[in-house]
Amino acid sequence: MRKFLAFFEGIYDALIIWAKSAQWLKIAKITVCTLVALLTVFYGASMLFKEEGVFTVSILPKADEEEAAISLSETADFSQPVTMLGADGIDQMTNISVNWLPEGLDDTDGSHNGAHYIAYTFYLRNVGDITCDVTERFTVESAVKGADDAVRVRLYKNGEMTTYAKLGANGEPEFETEPFKDGGVVFENVNERLKKDETIKYTLVIWLEGDDPECLDNIRGGNVKMSMTFTTDSTQDK
Repeated sequence: MRKFLAFFEGIYDALIIWAKSAQWLKIAKITVCTLVALLTVFYGASMLFKEEGVFTVSILPKADEEEAAISLSETADFSQPVTMLGADGIDQMTNISVNWLPEGLDDTDGSHNGAHYIAYTFYLRNVGDITCDVTERFTVESAVKGADDAVRVRLYKNGEMTTYAKLGANGEPEFETEPFKDGGVVFENVNERLKKDETIKYTLVIWLEGDDPECLDNIRGGNVKMSMTFTTDSTQDK
């Protein structure tokens, strides 16, 4: 945006030099103001909503499960295990078609966003001494201007892909998607009997689907905050 404005400021300066009378100066100012106004309209129309680094992955502690332990990492070797991760955001996200997503979205670790989608790959491992169930839950924490109506959340889990979306206005699932579980909960799954040192690979891809009937002008300027959390429940081997 700053580059565009600087460009038009250059035009304005050139017009000032070119203008040789008060009347021409007046016309020059009107011309520049018109061009800047058109630029503002175009820029505003292109920005549907902003992602501000608002996607997090975390482990929720349970006081009664001291022996069950899981960890997160952006790399498969778990050289830097943590209990919370944060995906990089993007400055602005405009609607795209699912057909525009590239191949190999599950092949790169960490944040690997595109121009108008968020892609994040990470790993979960049972680092405790006992087998445990691990519940994964993906939630829309907040949504402004109904921006989540057109959002798609694609989950790759150990290579298996599922795409989630809110039910359409007609109460039916959107094309080739699974509906959100309930309200702001996108999905909730249980990984049963995760053994010691067993690892699960996750990739999440988030975008605004331009072919969604709910992808309308009224979501322009909106935003969405999302999170994925994990909890454990021990299942001692007998």
